[in-house]
Amino acid sequence: YDRKELSSSIQKILNTGLSTKLYLSNLYNISIYVLYVQSDICIKFGNHEDSYLFLYDNDKMSLYYEEDDVDYECDIDDDDIVTYDDLNNYKKLKIAELKELSEKLHIDLTKDDKKKTKALLINDVEAFLENML
Repeated sequence: YDRKELSSSIQKILNTGLSTKLYLSNLYNISIYVLYVQSDICIKFGNHEDSYLFLYDNDKMSLYYEEDDVDYECDIDDDDIVTYDDLNNYKKLKIAELKELSEKLHIDLTKDDKKKTKALLINDVEAFLENML
């Protein structure tokens, strides 16, 4: 975990930061799914049996749950979910895996009608993470 990020996030009660969500996932033995509504990206933190889905929209985090009398359905395809491990280790991914991650993050794979290199894709993912968080 990034201790500085954890400390800052807890002290300021922020919804940002990847390490914080992973820490909470491991602390409570749950998988945390965060759906970033505006960018239509879902990130999974942890790999536990029990899970919770949070919707992040306009700087507000809301817990998604089912009520007894209302049948909500959240239809997120597993192929569209980005894992914390992929985000944490994106620089170590092979080019095919990096392209797959980039597609999930809605990052264009071409520039000036040419395929982007691994270095360009890594820069784009890095920029995405800085802007998203």
